[in-house]
Amino acid sequence: MAKPGNSAASPLRTPNTSGVFWVVVSVFTLVAALLILAVLLFRAELLVRLGLVGNLYYFALVPLGFSVSAFLFGVFKSYAHYSGKVLGGKLVLSGPIVGFALTIIGGFYLPPKSTAFAVTMFVHGESGRHELPLRNSGQMMIDLGPDRRQAGIGENGQAIFSGIPSGFRGQEVNVMLQSEAYEMVDPVHKYRIEDGSIYVAVRPRAAKLAGYVHDGNDRPVTGAKVRYGDASSNTDNTGRFILSIRATAGYPPKEIHIFAQGYVPFHDVATLGSNEMDIQLRRLK
Repeated sequence: MAKPGNSAASPLRTPNTSGVFWVVVSVFTLVAALLILAVLLFRAELLVRLGLVGNLYYFALVPLGFSVSAFLFGVFKSYAHYSGKVLGGKLVLSGPIVGFALTIIGGFYLPPKSTAFAVTMFVHGESGRHELPLRNSGQMMIDLGPDRRQAGIGENGQAIFSGIPSGFRGQEVNVMLQSEAYEMVDPVHKYRIEDGSIYVAVRPRAAKLAGYVHDGNDRPVTGAKVRYGDASSNTDNTGRFILSIRATAGYPPKEIHIFAQGYVPFHDVATLGSNEMDIQLRRLK
């Protein structure tokens, strides 16, 4: 029989929640790091516009370092110790801070450093890469985030862009042509830039020739046949016509020919892209 006053209650055991806490922290920070990595992979152009290039891409290592430290030292109860000389003094670190520091520092310095690269654009005609319609004429432009660069087209149809930041390697960018006589076949297409060459197809730019055909009393001549080079059309009920013509090298003036029943044929030199022509036909006697 137990003596009074000598009985002792068993101590209550409380669950160890520290391990669960560190598991949650580790998972949370790992998910944050993966989300940042997803942004780096699928929205890299946004980071470029914000100027986050070079080693700044490794800011994903911050939550990753937290995740590593929480998992190793909170869950596995690991231990790490560092002692060394820094700035003439002695630095001693222990515990999670060592794992965190190694993850961040290693992420910055272990990957190879990327350097700027060059891209050569070759401008060719619709019939193939052997056709070089632009020699020492026109300019190509490329958008590198907020930075728009341009380069002249050389003798062999080439435009060279050097010093492109490494962050743009493998990215799709806008490419534009600046020329009075030619335009890109597919102006909305984006080009992926890597070390090497890009081929851009161009075609003659369309120009318009418009006019008003009337008789001596300023009455419209309808149904008149209008011909300019290989293009042709007829005047409408108001006596007007519009021709859409693709130029070759520049816009050399050609003769316009107009034929209408009961009128003297009209012939004169016309320039593409000029103001609307005012053409008066004379009646046959």
